[in-house]
Amino acid sequence: VTDFVETHHLDPYIGEAMLMLTVQQRQQVYHPPLNVERARNPNGVVMSRVKQVAPVEQRVRMFIKVNDLGEGVIDRLTTLTADECEAVMDSGLKIQRAKNPSGVAMKRITEVLKTMGGRGGRPINLHGKQAEGQGRDERRGRDDRPDNRPVGSSNAFSVQLHRGRDNSGGHGHQQGGRDRSRSRGRGGRRE
Repeated sequence: VTDFVETHHLDPYIGEAMLMLTVQQRQQVYHPPLNVERARNPNGVVMSRVKQVAPVEQRVRMFIKVNDLGEGVIDRLTTLTADECEAVMDSGLKIQRAKNPSGVAMKRITEVLKTMGGRGGRPINLHGKQAEGQGRDERRGRDDRPDNRPVGSSNAFSVQLHRGRDNSGGHGHQQGGRDRSRSRGRGGRRE
């Protein structure tokens, strides 16, 4: 993967995304061999191949990892349909030149929900198979609480994601266990 990235003068995040592909998926990206010498956006050429071989759930995991997104964004992404996730990632897998990629991702999500909201569909599943027979609200991790906030502060995927991180980078949003999500309703409750 490192040789592929260096040979084609790709950004490091492409290598990070490629490592999240299976060996078979990587081979499909590598072949036929790339000719990006005259390409204006070699990263885009590679990512279009990744998009062809990787399902949306896998690409959302890449989006989360390459942008080091916070738990609030991860939780919010798990409430979106595949089409909504595609729209969030439409302007690129890597959020460029942002001091707060989680904030940018949350803004993208909000914009997508404004333009696509109410179309229905099944939310994506980032953390294993969902139990059969669940309704939409249960799949979204909601119960009959009066404030209708998500059950638990994290999901299995985000726990797995954080275990895979080293201690040198980490998330600033985890300080003191404080939830810094901006998706709040009236009275400070989550929507």
